[in-house]
Amino acid sequence: MKNHCLPFAIATLLCTAVGCKKSQDSLNNSGRTNTTLSITAISPTHGAAGTNIRITGTGFSTNAVNDSVKINGILAVVDSASDSALVVTIPVKAGSGTVTLTTLGKSVTGPVLTYDTVWFVSTIAGSTKGYADGTGPNAQFNKPNGLCIDKNGNIYVADMGNLRIRKITTAGVVSTLAGGTSGTSDGIGTAAQFKMPSSVSVDGNGILYISDSYANLIKKYDPATGAVTTFAGGLQGRLDGPVSTAQLYEPNGVYVTPDGKYIYFCDMGNNCVRFISGGAVSTLAGNTCITGHTDGPARTATFQTPFGLSVDGSGNIFVIDTYSQAIRKITMNTGTVTTIAGDTLRQGSQDGVGRAAQFNAPASICMAQNGTMYVADTYNNTIRQVTQNGTVTTIAGSTTSGNIDGPATLARFNTPWGIAIDSQGALYIADSYNNTIRKMVRQ
Repeated sequence: MKNHCLPFAIATLLCTAVGCKKSQDSLNNSGRTNTTLSITAISPTHGAAGTNIRITGTGFSTNAVNDSVKINGILAVVDSASDSALVVTIPVKAGSGTVTLTTLGKSVTGPVLTYDTVWFVSTIAGSTKGYADGTGPNAQFNKPNGLCIDKNGNIYVADMGNLRIRKITTAGVVSTLAGGTSGTSDGIGTAAQFKMPSSVSVDGNGILYISDSYANLIKKYDPATGAVTTFAGGLQGRLDGPVSTAQLYEPNGVYVTPDGKYIYFCDMGNNCVRFISGGAVSTLAGNTCITGHTDGPARTATFQTPFGLSVDGSGNIFVIDTYSQAIRKITMNTGTVTTIAGDTLRQGSQDGVGRAAQFNAPASICMAQNGTMYVADTYNNTIRQVTQNGTVTTIAGSTTSGNIDGPATLARFNTPWGIAIDSQGALYIADSYNNTIRKMVRQ
């Protein structure tokens, strides 16, 4: 008797084998299915450099090395892959643009990713406390204080603990311009003396103006000759008049206009803001008889140890009133002083608008071309942003001190003192107790 089951069994086995082969053939040797390549969604739809996004769709290679993802034309790193999902890290400086996937010679364009720029912190010069010229970390500082930037991108630092004025080129090479021993003598280069060089400012011709706080002097450095000369002051006191007889009391926060016609400075010991023009020293704002934080007409307004200042495009002056824990504004066309931000009754680290914000002994301020201000909030170990309407935001650092580069939210400072901004919007910070010069850029 014939076995009718045998042909059926063989047929079943053949079908099964064919089915298995078809299943295997649906994946090529590179782990890609024969399904149409497509991108259906990205999540999230925006992010900063280093953020992970998930790309979903069909036809991806399960081998991540075969999946090439570009964001706005910039190659990204594929961290993991399946046939329907990829995890990708947003690259630095990607910018906003479409997401493009290429897998084994086939390409598809997906949705637009919006790139969120964030601040990144790096160390450009300095390392351990000391004195040494050199490049980058080979250089040493001792409590660097004020700094400024010339039109060519060179940085000048008041290296307070070393009693010197230092220069950092765009290549990170640190050299000494002047100073080295304690005193008040003028001279060429290292023959010149300072008692406490606390701030420095540069005009459009490269002339430096230096506040020598403990000598009660404003000094001038000429890069053409290397000569340091006394520009104003000498005796402790408060006396307006010709620069040769004017009296200052611990000047700080010097700021020179690009044309060199006006030199503004905070006269800390006198709790006032003064300026030099036409060979004479004048008082702009502040009542030396009273220490406080009273707003009003400039000559009757009061300050409490003003440390630094900056000037906007309209000539208005913004003052770091350090021990009032506030940012004050001198409006030039009305001659009035107002408080822009800061709780003048208490210190703290609170972000907010106007007097709801808190600082802890801020020391210096710089101004972007659009009027946004940046403040070295010294005892909070943070960098703060202040808008013209007084909105204060912490953009880098933490009240916990440290010495960490990287994304601004993770970066750490230790008593940041001086701050300056270049023509490209990069910030430079004299991180005093870390004895380094730090740079902040948006990426």
